[in-house]
Amino acid sequence: MTVTLSGGAPGAVLRGTTTQAAVDGRATFTDLAVDAAGAGYTLTATAPGLTSATSSTFSIAAPARALSIVSGSAQIGTPGAALAQPLRVRVTRVSDASPVAGEMVTFGAAGGGSVSPATA
Repeated sequence: MTVTLSGGAPGAVLRGTTTQAAVDGRATFTDLAVDAAGAGYTLTATAPGLTSATSSTFSIAAPARALSIVSGSAQIGTPGAALAQPLRVRVTRVSDASPVAGEMVTFGAAGGGSVSPATA
């Protein structure tokens, strides 16, 4: 039996072992994962000589993220001059505290003023 993914986010991929042998009329898939958040996904199971079956639609939520300050918090600086410490933050997954690469972070200045560049 083979399972395929349809719908959801463009380019989403069903990861894992997508083909399993049926035992007593059942196939068990233990390591399947969808690699992108999105809505409107379906799974379709097919096997030679049998009618295919399609799941109800389902959604995959984006993993929750947490932001923590690494350095540069609460500094006072001279307008137009670089701060003494670089502004550094860490983005992690809430589920396991593992780092997340490639997330856009926007910085701002409390009490007026600005940060340049404002994103990193």
